[in-house]
Amino acid sequence: MCHEAFVELEAAVLAATDACSAGLAYLDFAVAHPRRYRVMFGAADLSDQAMRLFTQVLTDPGRAMALWLGLHGLADQRASISRSPAFAALAPRLIASLI
Repeated sequence: MCHEAFVELEAAVLAATDACSAGLAYLDFAVAHPRRYRVMFGAADLSDQAMRLFTQVLTDPGRAMALWLGLHGLADQRASISRSPAFAALAPRLIASLI
């Protein structure tokens, strides 16, 4: 199940037209599927696959790691706080700072 969910996440991220949109797609997936997301990066630990995914978005491995780590933290925080329009407005700025 986790690997199927990752295929879905990967398709959404790679369909994005730029790195910022890819980051938003990642966060959208985490918000839409919070339980699957937690299992994907908890018990299943798909972090290596996520790193490979983001090196397709940003070819520099260091920048790709910074982007994924930042997105992962944002997704975790997003799951922990109530739905807030402030988060949605702030997310693109945070992603841009990671790129």
